[in-house]
Amino acid sequence: MKREKVCVCGHKMDKEWHDVLERNYLLDDEKGILTIPFHFEKLEDFLEGNIGKTLQLKGALKESISTILPQLPSFYDVVLKIEIKDSQGHDREECQKAVEDGLFFGIQGYRRRLWGKSLLALIFLFVGVLTLIAMILVQALLFKGKSNVTSDIVNEVLDIIAWVFIWESATLFFIERYEDKAAFRSMQKKIQKIEIHLLDKEGKESQGEILSPLSEEEIKERSLSALRREGREGKSGSSFPS
Repeated sequence: MKREKVCVCGHKMDKEWHDVLERNYLLDDEKGILTIPFHFEKLEDFLEGNIGKTLQLKGALKESISTILPQLPSFYDVVLKIEIKDSQGHDREECQKAVEDGLFFGIQGYRRRLWGKSLLALIFLFVGVLTLIAMILVQALLFKGKSNVTSDIVNEVLDIIAWVFIWESATLFFIERYEDKAAFRSMQKKIQKIEIHLLDKEGKESQGEILSPLSEEEIKERSLSALRREGREGKSGSSFPS
């Protein structure tokens, strides 16, 4: 039986999959836009003010975004629509900054995890190869190429250790990195804008403020700015006791 297809911005997709997305999200197939609505009764449900000097995006919302995005078709541009009924005295600008910073921290976190796992995979591979070389040298120099119970046991142990490290290296680099890489790319490229709506007591929404997604240039510039600030603080003297 041939599965029914629907067209989204020149791309064909399975109608059953399209219907599932339509039941859960807001779709604009002509423009290729998928809107994910988030509804919060209070600001504290997704932002917290007891960490750092400004409002911080809670981990639950970041985890939800990073879990949903990789599952969506690549040809949809994603809009995050956040509605807040009670802003608890905070204005829209504070909310915008918190969401922007939260996404920035999330992107930077994935970037560091990817780098860390790549480095760890390289170290594991290096250890595995060294162990294989050690196995050959031990057999040639210590046992003079002779086979006996002791040499067989030593060879077997070193062989197992070597391949455990090599397989772990392959798992880290090709499998575990894939999940973080998918979430990183989704958060960086799929999110086209963020709409924040502060609702009044009657539930009427005001005009949503739109945030542009963080580009590579913006990430680099913000990282450089942070380094410059750290440099200036270092010159002026640390506030921490030595």
